[in-house]
Amino acid sequence: MHTTTHVTTNRVAGVAIIAGRCLLLACLLFLMGCAVSHDTTKRSELYEMRGVGPLRALTIDSRLYTFEKFSFDDSTLHGSGTLRRDGVTRPFDGSVRFDSIAFLEREESSFLQGAWVVPMAVFVAGGLLTLSSPPIFSIHYAKSSSCPFVYSWDGVDYTLDTEVFGTSVSKAMEARTYSILPSLVTDGGVARIRVSNERPETHMINDVKLYAADMERYHGCALDTENRLWPLPAALAPVAARDHSGRDVLADVARPDKHYWVSDLAGGTVDKGFRDMLEMEFAIAPEAREATLVVDAINTELIFQVYRSIGGILGDATLDFYQALETDEDLQRCVNDWLTDCGLAVEVFDGSSWTHIDRILPEANVAPFRRALRVALPEGTDGMLRVRLSTLTDVWRIDAVTLDASPVETLQMHELPMTAADGSRGNDMRQLLADADSRYAVLLPPEHVDIAFDASQTASMRAPVYIVSAQGYLYEWFPTQEDGRADGLTASLHGRERIALLKSVLEHKEAFLPPIYRELTKTRNRE
Repeated sequence: MHTTTHVTTNRVAGVAIIAGRCLLLACLLFLMGCAVSHDTTKRSELYEMRGVGPLRALTIDSRLYTFEKFSFDDSTLHGSGTLRRDGVTRPFDGSVRFDSIAFLEREESSFLQGAWVVPMAVFVAGGLLTLSSPPIFSIHYAKSSSCPFVYSWDGVDYTLDTEVFGTSVSKAMEARTYSILPSLVTDGGVARIRVSNERPETHMINDVKLYAADMERYHGCALDTENRLWPLPAALAPVAARDHSGRDVLADVARPDKHYWVSDLAGGTVDKGFRDMLEMEFAIAPEAREATLVVDAINTELIFQVYRSIGGILGDATLDFYQALETDEDLQRCVNDWLTDCGLAVEVFDGSSWTHIDRILPEANVAPFRRALRVALPEGTDGMLRVRLSTLTDVWRIDAVTLDASPVETLQMHELPMTAADGSRGNDMRQLLADADSRYAVLLPPEHVDIAFDASQTASMRAPVYIVSAQGYLYEWFPTQEDGRADGLTASLHGRERIALLKSVLEHKEAFLPPIYRELTKTRNRE
């Protein structure tokens, strides 16, 4: 254990390094000259603006309000301007409560100021640098989600298609993810996507690539857990399906129709092991040797309830948490164990026992997604394959589970050259996004980057399908207590002491999860 003197010395040195890097960043921004945005943390600043914007407000449910004119009282911001949600902007005239706002931002063009300070924002250059202070407004997070959103140009507008690297919470957990973009169409030989940050978090994007594959005569396709693209000429629904409570759920999971199987929360207790389970039976041909199991799903916002609890423990030690997450192997193991538990474990029955095949990790809780597994069919199934899915209670909502036993090969994916990457502030990000290197594009909410690719080679494809690959990580802005301090036991703890407490709590789900599931049950019953 480090002594108090050692910790204090390191902290002072760390603050000096951070201050120096932030000063360098501020100088660079000053020399560039740009449109400037500032967080608004005092009501006096709203008075000084004399009710005239532009004033931007990002709410906890990802609504971006731009007020041209406004007024306010103790609890509510009133005014008119525009509202942007899921890529769509429309006129707005109404009110927004302060307790639903993640941050407020005022804009002004100035050459003399050039820093964007966002509550709980992270400025990073190859790692964690610093966090700014949260606003004085009391923020109550009702719901949230992680991940950069990826929109596809559909010929008319940008359509939300997927979310990327949503579980990569720190540089130590940086990852590359692949996702199909069902809405993307080319326009004059160009394919366009938009990567957008619309959540209270900071996105560090290292590399973005776009691939195209020819689906030819097939009716559909799916990426497996190794990011191989499988065609689906004859995907079949199960003939029977039941969940852990014995409910017949075949109608819920037979076809991708956005009619989801939803957990009844019965598994959310210590004696049930906090597990949901689905068991299905598929009719298969006797000669079949392999099959593609396909899951259409969306993840819930259970993880946010975990974030709320973590935020209560961390208090003002968020910076210490992220620093520890990048260096502390025990803490990394705790987070990875949670990620494993949240995955969808897939097993098949070989006639005498269940065999674990693989695990599908969570991907998105706003955009539905599809993921596949290529399964070697066990002998002795007698024309019927039994499949079991299990996961941490209420993490997954299942739209469909299908099986395609056609003898097929993977589809070849062709990379499309990037031709442009324009940030929402007019900055060219192509060099930052073209390769996975030490350079990162930083997206703070509500920034985005529009990326164009040369898709001329798809002209000869019979049925092109597009796949986006993105590498990076993010920093979640943990909700804080209203007075900025943690309550109860944690009120007397500081820095690394809170990290130690957090690790202990995360390692004991039997103590951590029951109150979360009780609250979810109450909420579900009220609905």
